[in-house]
Amino acid sequence: MCLSLIETAYSMLGEVVERGLALTGKKELLLAGGVARSRRLKSIMEWIANEFNAKLGIVPPEYAGDNGGMIALTGY
Repeated sequence: MCLSLIETAYSMLGEVVERGLALTGKKELLLAGGVARSRRLKSIMEWIANEFNAKLGIVPPEYAGDNGGMIALTGY
């Protein structure tokens, strides 16, 4: 049950990201926060970035948490 909820949430997030890239024409995508540690979400975002010819940035694991360092790195 929990895995299906996670998969649904990641699919919804992927759909929103696809729509955002398509509407804005942006060629960069950044995955940050605690979810940046998720291998499944990384693979979804890699696929989307590849489909839209976009560069995918993933915050390093030591900054991928709910902390000030991650927020500062994302803003940088």
